[in-house]
Amino acid sequence: MKKDIEKNSEPVDIPILDGFYDCEPFLTPEKAIGQKQGKEYAVAKIIQEQGIKTVVLNWLPPHKLHLAESILSKCKHIMQSTLGEMYLHNDKVLLLFLPIGAPNAAASVEELRWMGITNFIAMGSAGCIDERFDESKILVVDRAIRDEGTSYHYIPPATYIEPDKDLTRQLCDFLKTKDIKFERGTTWTTDAFYRETKSRIAKRKSQGAIAVEMESSALAAVCKFHNLKFCQFLYFSDIVKQDNWSWRGTRESRHEIRAQLIELALEFAKTLYI
Repeated sequence: MKKDIEKNSEPVDIPILDGFYDCEPFLTPEKAIGQKQGKEYAVAKIIQEQGIKTVVLNWLPPHKLHLAESILSKCKHIMQSTLGEMYLHNDKVLLLFLPIGAPNAAASVEELRWMGITNFIAMGSAGCIDERFDESKILVVDRAIRDEGTSYHYIPPATYIEPDKDLTRQLCDFLKTKDIKFERGTTWTTDAFYRETKSRIAKRKSQGAIAVEMESSALAAVCKFHNLKFCQFLYFSDIVKQDNWSWRGTRESRHEIRAQLIELALEFAKTLYI
């Protein structure tokens, strides 16, 4: 079967490369949420009236929220939606826990920018694919390889996309003040983690990738399309090598690292208002 796929994979017309970037969509957050006049609409009014401009995005499913209990005790829960759980931190910054994947990431940006959010700070986990990189360090995303489908609905095809340069610089300056060990570099965004093959990993490494995750290039593309600011930093929860795969550390240590970095992201977000 696999050989047959290789033989017959000669696409003439690739739908995802159709373009149509200047065309107006039929469904927008304005229509979808505005017509419902539900809780999302009420939350949008709160965000706009309070002048909230920044959101911290993190990937944590509802049944794992207890892992961020120390953080959530300082937050006000304001909405549960199809996108995830939303909290208000310090009356100035939103914290949104999302399901994984590029489509969810794109939809969250679309709805949040309608609500009035203009700054998107993403903090998440990734797999380390470069054995030369010290995986105990944080990776600040300089660019993302677009090996997912969502970004091609927003901007023309290209190998890489970059986050907002100014916001990324501010993030790096902030991490330095906190004595956080980090490096700037390239991440590889994929839709299919069960298709991280040896040959594909080798190619992504040749393109400069240090990490692999599932949202970065989509987030960057949607933000670029709507002229929003976006930056991201990642920690490594697993190691992806040519001949092996493994978790990094224990489950408890990964949870502790995640909680610490969410706190760090929220603290950085607050500096944007000073």
